[in-house]
Amino acid sequence: MDACYIGNQRMLLKTGYGGLLICPSDDLSLMPFLALTGVFESPLTNYFSRMVKPGQVVVDVGANIGYFSVLLGHLIGQTGHLYAYEANPHLLHFLNDNLSLNYLHDRTQVRQEAVYHEPGDVTFHIAKRFMGNSSIREHDQAYNQHYTDEFEIVSVKAAVLDQELKHLPRIDWLKVDIEGGEYEAFLGMEQLLRNKVNVTVFEVNKAMMQHRWTAFTELLQKYHHDWGKSFYMLSQEGLPIPITLEQVIQDGNYPFVLMC
Repeated sequence: MDACYIGNQRMLLKTGYGGLLICPSDDLSLMPFLALTGVFESPLTNYFSRMVKPGQVVVDVGANIGYFSVLLGHLIGQTGHLYAYEANPHLLHFLNDNLSLNYLHDRTQVRQEAVYHEPGDVTFHIAKRFMGNSSIREHDQAYNQHYTDEFEIVSVKAAVLDQELKHLPRIDWLKVDIEGGEYEAFLGMEQLLRNKVNVTVFEVNKAMMQHRWTAFTELLQKYHHDWGKSFYMLSQEGLPIPITLEQVIQDGNYPFVLMC
């Protein structure tokens, strides 16, 4: 275990891929896994480690403290470009500090914004104990069956990626992990998804998506039938396994779905 408490409710950790991270010690979503093993979401970690190459363009939506941003930043090298979006204002300084610890700001742009389908401001529900569960969705009774949590409601700036990133000729990898906000995020990046993104990695969480679930599945069906998108899940080793869209919709709960 490569982790130590450095005061002010902060843990310093060494990840399994070699990066350094400062993590909130009172976070119960990422911190326990990182402190004990140095790894979080190992299938996706293994997949990115194998597939992402120097010089590529990567977008990390829902960057949190930067576990994947730091990994991706190392993999793309000085010639690559990383765009990291994190809506939670309490995690933004962790994200920036972690990019600094790993000397990655030279290839990274950080945005404290919620990726959404229209510009303006959006209500954001900050989970104080399980910080990785923060969302634009108000957490319902299904959430409370599994978590004892407290919340802070704030207003954050919204980002429409079709507008913010329209200057990019291509996006090699797009990671989206925003706890039920995927429907609105995808609506605001459909031009990118159709014409510029090579691989999109996203979470499918029917419970967190709540009333937007049906509309989200209709989006995925359009991407599949009209745009020719294919879908994959990841093995524990990070190997892509073909999966039908019907399986994704029927199950409603996949931590990592690849759309190519």
